[in-house]
Amino acid sequence: SKVTTEHGTDDAQNKARNVALNYPDLQKGLNRTFIIGIALSLLILLLTYNKLKPWHVLLVLIPLFVYDTWSVDKGYLSEVPPPNKYYAPDQVINYLKQDNTIYRVFNLHYNKNSLCKLNGIQILGGYGPNPLARYQQFIGAGKSVMFNPKDLLSMPYLLNLLNAKYIIGQSLPEDLSRYDERSRAQILGLKNYFRYFQKVYDTGRYTIYKNLFNLERAYVVPDYRVAASPEEALIEVKKPEFNPLSEVILEKDPGVKHSTETAEGAGRAEISVYSANKIVCRVTMNMPGFLVLSENYHPDWKAYVDGKKQEIFAANYAFRAVYLDKGDHEVVIVYESKYWKIGKIISLIGLIIVAAIFVFTFISRKKRT
Repeated sequence: SKVTTEHGTDDAQNKARNVALNYPDLQKGLNRTFIIGIALSLLILLLTYNKLKPWHVLLVLIPLFVYDTWSVDKGYLSEVPPPNKYYAPDQVINYLKQDNTIYRVFNLHYNKNSLCKLNGIQILGGYGPNPLARYQQFIGAGKSVMFNPKDLLSMPYLLNLLNAKYIIGQSLPEDLSRYDERSRAQILGLKNYFRYFQKVYDTGRYTIYKNLFNLERAYVVPDYRVAASPEEALIEVKKPEFNPLSEVILEKDPGVKHSTETAEGAGRAEISVYSANKIVCRVTMNMPGFLVLSENYHPDWKAYVDGKKQEIFAANYAFRAVYLDKGDHEVVIVYESKYWKIGKIISLIGLIIVAAIFVFTFISRKKRT
């Protein structure tokens, strides 16, 4: 048909134009292939008739190989700034670093996790590839190992329990008239989400919001409630009416009396040492209650209150709690894994065996000599 003929003519013209545009590069490739082919044929011929030694051939092949590889790959190698410039703090990091307290950041749109890590900014997504199952359930990620915080988007009040002090999102436009209906709906949805927080800084590309109801990394709670199962604890924690400052939800009966006091003035907690495997808290309890830490619960974490070992409870499904009497206390929480200790002993024994074999082999060879 006429339409088919016209389209066929257009396709042919496009192909001819593309061939013409790429012909110089094609010619260069053919010339390089021809030169390298002649050189290799000559080397093989000289090597066959013993005119060259093998190491002479290597002296020629190595630079030839480097030239051929570099001529092809140089187009794919891009130069980047040195590390001190490439990983230099940007406006977002510089703003966050002004806050010297212990807190976490919810990177909703700011996908610069490496930059956060290098500058000591703790993020909700973490930096490990294998998150704990309880944490994934808490944020709504289910059995996935990816950071998929569905419940943090539908239940923003959960950020309070996670010590998420700042939320970073894209800067949103005020005038939506130039956007299509779908984009307008997405922007309005984000604006509705961010209304729970206070806008504190805008770079033009990213906006930083502050969570005014954020709970500290360590805080004091006067009373408790025991859930029948971990699943029930998770359901109770995610209810909007749950007040984490008045009670902590446990999965095991601590065997202590319930408090009749209000949450106000229960006490205060201050973290004096914070590291990957050790946390030290100075706690003043105005009444008996619980020290709650916004840190992932795991049975290998141990607590020492004023030097005496004390139980750590799974609190609010994913976190930790330690019961404290009225008064001032030093609470030391350390990671003590028996499996890590066993592995360390096995590794040490293995090193000793390897060293003994090495020494024995060396002495035996020396005697034979």
